[in-house]
Amino acid sequence: MNEGAYHEALCDTDEGRTIFLRNVPFEMTEFALKELVERRFGETLYVKLVFSKTTQLPKGVAFIKFKNIESVVKVLEGEKSAEKYYNEHIFQRRGDSSGSKNSNTLVLPPEVGIQYNGRRIFAHLALSRSEVAAVENKKASKNQLPKVKKDLELLKKGLLLPGMKGTEGISSHDLRLRENSWKEIKIKMNNPNYEVNKFRLCVRNIPTKMKSCELNNVIIQEISKLDDNKVYNLAKEIITEIDESENSDCGNVTSLRRISKTLKRNINSPKRCRNIFKMLIKKVNIIRENSLKTSKSRGFAFVNTISHSFSSTLLEILNNNPKAFTYEKRPIVEFAIDDKRALFIQRKRIKKNFNKCKDRSSNNMDNIQKKAIHAI
Repeated sequence: MNEGAYHEALCDTDEGRTIFLRNVPFEMTEFALKELVERRFGETLYVKLVFSKTTQLPKGVAFIKFKNIESVVKVLEGEKSAEKYYNEHIFQRRGDSSGSKNSNTLVLPPEVGIQYNGRRIFAHLALSRSEVAAVENKKASKNQLPKVKKDLELLKKGLLLPGMKGTEGISSHDLRLRENSWKEIKIKMNNPNYEVNKFRLCVRNIPTKMKSCELNNVIIQEISKLDDNKVYNLAKEIITEIDESENSDCGNVTSLRRISKTLKRNINSPKRCRNIFKMLIKKVNIIRENSLKTSKSRGFAFVNTISHSFSSTLLEILNNNPKAFTYEKRPIVEFAIDDKRALFIQRKRIKKNFNKCKDRSSNNMDNIQKKAIHAI
């Protein structure tokens, strides 16, 4: 199919003969996908895998246009059967306490849905042009909300001020700290040089003698206390977030994809999921008066993660938790605010150091070659 004919075919989704596939294996070719689908559902007009513009690698999604509408009906019926089978068996396994070896895996029967080497491929009717336009308009209307307001809504998560519900038991000292922190946040958010980092938490009111490793242990301990339903829901949120970040060409895709696959395999094992959650913590760093580790703590720390859903959950379980530190001295947790100027300088410094190392290594190679030539 030539390029003009292909673009023409993409525009006729109003006919209802185009199917959108996701979770397509990255190693699968268009020919293999076409052969797989036509063998069960009927003749297709085209099969098109979607590739990333930046990496030129497959995104794991595809479009298929069938010749007959009956084939589309078969695909959608198969998808419904697969979803029904999955839901029935997944809840049985979640409630199964026998601890069988295969309780964490669910393989669909070969005649149910679309599968490739035991991997389920999800099928949906492709959106029509009018539906795509409606979705884009909806996104545009959401984006019209000023970024400052969005960031403030994010920063309000876990906010506890005097007179608010949930402040029972908080000491007057901690309430005063929270109030001052909120005033500082509002001042910063009026400055365009600051932005909220949804993958980074700021933990205040930390005991002065606490070390970074001890704070990390506190976080891990609180993660281990999450109930099974919360673990299951969080795992699903993280998987969805990672899948969406892959489709938006987010960086560090390989490690995220690995975590997503591991979570999918172990989603029915809360214990294993809790262990996987620990991998989402990138760094826990208590800020001190100077660069020496023995120097006095400034009473706050930053916790970097690779998942916004996980960061939000950490905020919920740590913020105002009387068991984390002491009953009187409770953690004040909020999303961190980054200074764009400082980040720019930091990136510039890293790039400069990288170039220096690169030049040094190339000079060393030149010297080695000169010595080798001289020796000859």
